[in-house]
Amino acid sequence: MSELNNNLSMQEKSIIKNLLNDEILQMARGFEFRQDKKEVMDKIKLYNDLLDKIN
Repeated sequence: MSELNNNLSMQEKSIIKNLLNDEILQMARGFEFRQDKKEVMDKIKLYNDLLDKIN
C-alpha cells in the first residue's frame, strides 16, 4: 500500500479519499433497515482503514 501511496499525486489521493467517503456515506444511508449489517460494517471498516493508509 505504501508503494502505491508514494506513486499517487495529491490530487489523486484527494479523489480516492472522496470516493471512499462517498461510498461510506452511501452504505450508511438506511443502515438500520439493512439485513446485511455485519457485511456493511466490515466494508465500512475496510474503507476507513484504507482512508487511514492514504496520507
